[in-house]
Amino acid sequence: MILDRLENASSYATLGGRIAQALLAMGSDFVERPDGRYQIDGDHLVAIVQSYVPKPASEGRFEAHRRYIDLQYLVSGSELMRVAPVRLLVERQAYDADSDVIFFDSPAERAGADLWVEAGMFAIFFPHDGHMPSLYDGRSDYVKKVVFKIEA
Repeated sequence: MILDRLENASSYATLGGRIAQALLAMGSDFVERPDGRYQIDGDHLVAIVQSYVPKPASEGRFEAHRRYIDLQYLVSGSELMRVAPVRLLVERQAYDADSDVIFFDSPAERAGADLWVEAGMFAIFFPHDGHMPSLYDGRSDYVKKVVFKIEA
């Protein structure tokens, strides 16, 4: 898991490949586009622009992906993102290969760590990172985000 600000994105260029391509795209016109799914490199790198009202933590659930790495970039607003290693989570719903997602419950004693993310920040979640994004942080009632799906 990586958490940082847009102005530091060039520090991660050594990750190379599609991750570097997604980091470069964060500062592009995707932030101005309407909600929707946009292919950058076929199904290998996709940007999903979304706008929403963050939800209470009680409505969240951990998720992870096997085919894609998530790079979540906040364009406006702020939210909490909870993160925990997949190995500590309890499978709630079996992996769905079509949507590349598996959902988890978390034992109360291992609820994960909360990350506060505001506009201009990004988080990268790898397949071993369980994550629960889009949580209300008590500050922002509206979020615009671009999620880059990067083939692992």
